[in-house]
Amino acid sequence: MPAPEEPSQLLLTALRVVDGYNTWTLPAILAPRAPHCTQQIHPTRLGRPPLNNADYAEYFSAFIPHFKNFHVEVTDVVEDQERNKVVLHAKSTAQTVLGEYANEYVLMLQMTEDQRQVVSFKEFVDSGYSEEYMDALARKLNEGKGKGAGGKL
Repeated sequence: MPAPEEPSQLLLTALRVVDGYNTWTLPAILAPRAPHCTQQIHPTRLGRPPLNNADYAEYFSAFIPHFKNFHVEVTDVVEDQERNKVVLHAKSTAQTVLGEYANEYVLMLQMTEDQRQVVSFKEFVDSGYSEEYMDALARKLNEGKGKGAGGKL
């Protein structure tokens, strides 16, 4: 039986992205990104603009305290060595004050020429589930704070 192939640098970088979210700290999440990396959440109907690293860190820092035991599992990978791209199909789970959180993603990652950093991160989410869950979570977190029933994290 032949020895298993070593993962490509492209795949190793993509897996560092997943590891960052599994670590669930901003430094780990941002570590695989090039200084000029942008991330955008899709579909575009959500109206989310592309965010640079600083803006993404500010945006995402609001989520980290409210999700415990966040775990991403990759279910499929497509690599394009010539174009320095990786596409991951993934699922995540976590615990919040509402109970279990479970979402599904397609992550489209464009890497640098040396394939060691991410320069573009397009994150497709289950938008229906995400909107409903995040709205319900915001309402729950705002209970007792004198805020309205709606709101976004």
